[in-house]
Amino acid sequence: PGGLWICHSSAKPNAFFGLFDNARLDERSRFRIRHGRMEALSYSLTEPGRSSRHDQGVRFDWRRHRVYAHVGSKKTVFPLRKGELDRLSAQIALSRDLVLHGRPPKVFRVINHNHLHRYHFVVDGKRRWRTPLGVFPTVAYLRRSRKGATLTFWCAPTLYEIPIVARQTRHGHPTIHPPPHRL
Repeated sequence: PGGLWICHSSAKPNAFFGLFDNARLDERSRFRIRHGRMEALSYSLTEPGRSSRHDQGVRFDWRRHRVYAHVGSKKTVFPLRKGELDRLSAQIALSRDLVLHGRPPKVFRVINHNHLHRYHFVVDGKRRWRTPLGVFPTVAYLRRSRKGATLTFWCAPTLYEIPIVARQTRHGHPTIHPPPHRL
């Protein structure tokens, strides 16, 4: 309603960790398109069935130009600048920029874990993936953090660049891993 968009994602541990842990991550982002650009409004991350100490929340107050963020009981408030996103709306912004401009922007400014991070995505090859909806050619967009973690989205040009597969690694081990359907 009124140009408000809601994106929800639910992820489970990869196959190996899934043997020991049936937890899942639920993310929800609310945003709007205003004057041709995305404005994040709120974000939440919960792990149902686990302690709330890892739950995250972010509220973007565009009138006061403030970000109110928390991880568990630790709260942070800091200035809000145009273009800052949460980690889920950044995925939508990546797809949107690929459709509109044919390339990702130089940098995404993303609020995550009570901090502002800069996400730089680079093209990391092309692959075809088999999904329940069929086989799709994709382009891989890779982000490396300063701590060595990686995040890769395989976006499908024929599906308006939506990420159909994601992979995240920390300390060389996959935390979010695609199913083995690459062709």
